[in-house]
Amino acid sequence: MSNALDLSLDEIISKEDKRKPRRKNQSRRGRGKGRTQSRRNGNQGGRGYNKAKRRNKNGKSRFKPYEHISGGSIEDIALGEPESRALKVSGDSEVKKVAGAIAHCVRIGGAPPALMCTGALAINQAIKSLAIARTYLLDDEEDEDGETTDLICQPQFDGDGDKCVLRLRMSRPINMDMDYEELRTSPNSEPHIVAGAIAGKIRDDERVGIVSVGSGAVLNAVKSIFISRRYLKEDRIDVKFTPSFTKVTLPGRDEMNGILFSTLSRYLN
Repeated sequence: MSNALDLSLDEIISKEDKRKPRRKNQSRRGRGKGRTQSRRNGNQGGRGYNKAKRRNKNGKSRFKPYEHISGGSIEDIALGEPESRALKVSGDSEVKKVAGAIAHCVRIGGAPPALMCTGALAINQAIKSLAIARTYLLDDEEDEDGETTDLICQPQFDGDGDKCVLRLRMSRPINMDMDYEELRTSPNSEPHIVAGAIAGKIRDDERVGIVSVGSGAVLNAVKSIFISRRYLKEDRIDVKFTPSFTKVTLPGRDEMNGILFSTLSRYLN
């Protein structure tokens, strides 16, 4: 497990590609049905979820992404214990391969993995991968309830550094056409100030969209959302986000590709 030599995600995917191909009669429709049945049974975490859920009811958080499966296939990760179901993303990771691994975990295991990433480049690649994975899952065939799967995210940082875990959750499709108050981050943004602006707007029942161009700006957006959760804790408001690609025009520059972080807030019981 955690003391084994870690393989890169590309090596894991390469191993997975050599496995026996999927049988012709195994369809997306079948996978969707499995996800629906899991929801009806109250199981959204794949194999081992109920055991972990019981531990959480006892007040002990068992989420341990840094004790993830090392050297296993994507299937091993997807069907492993929920508390250690995670993928490592680096600044060199190929975003489409990471996105495919995320979607594959959802399809065969019933839940997405956490994404472990350190530094601006790695976090940027992880966010791009999540945005692409959303499109892969939303393009899947609908399940028997007429639903497809979307993903939402909650970031966690270790101390004051750039070591981050992106915890992913399955969701019904998010409406991206709703109006929102736009904020922008840059590589020079101060996350605590942006977090204060996010918290203020959410307290006013406004939906917030954060637009970022480049890895430094994306890092500051993710940190800002993480900090805003602390600011809103006493208000008993929780915040998550879902990323998508957008076009951005900056002064004196041509149109550029950026990330739109659509924040999602809810009152806690």
